[in-house]
Amino acid sequence: MPLGGDVLGLPVEVRPGAGLNLRGIGATLVLPGQHPGPSRMSVSFQVADGGRLEYLTEPTIVAAGADHHAELRADLASDALLRCREVVVLGRSDEPPGRFRGDTHVHRDGTTLLREHLDLGTPGLDACSTHLAGHRVIAAELRIGDPDPGEPVAGDWWSLVPLAYGGSPATALAGDTITAYHLLDTATSDRPGLPARDREPIVGPGRRDREPAYAISPG
Repeated sequence: MPLGGDVLGLPVEVRPGAGLNLRGIGATLVLPGQHPGPSRMSVSFQVADGGRLEYLTEPTIVAAGADHHAELRADLASDALLRCREVVVLGRSDEPPGRFRGDTHVHRDGTTLLREHLDLGTPGLDACSTHLAGHRVIAAELRIGDPDPGEPVAGDWWSLVPLAYGGSPATALAGDTITAYHLLDTATSDRPGLPARDREPIVGPGRRDREPAYAISPG
């Protein structure tokens, strides 16, 4: 539970030929704190030749009044595999959103594959049709090293876009986490060569056909 002023770091190294799965066990609730400044979370990956890393977190809920900065940096060898997923929920039930800023930098064998900046939690901007279009949940999954689609594909509030130098991020917008997970699953199912096990719904055990998860009330 990051509070304002907290600084957290997670460095991860995957050695040649090794595989590592990192999965969240519960949502992260970001709250305002007594200390000045935003909370910060920095994650860095180094994946060597033949290495494989999966980093699948549970949703980050940014409560009203909170200000959170998240940074992910990945340095990959030429044949390394990376899969990472992030879901951000702006505000708990029936409360205004907090502020979330996220930066993602991915490099493979010295080449920049992705450099992305998210700035969420500004009501006027979030309502814009070219931003969040009024949705409070954004879900994203990035895969590097798997087969990529030949061209961008998109549907209602989801997209899958191949990057110029390899890899493809999928993105979904929704009003709740269950819908966001289903849309993200729809996006990733359009990836050619995706193993059948990865075409299963990714909402997680016990969540299918239930009310939206992580609808936490203030107080």
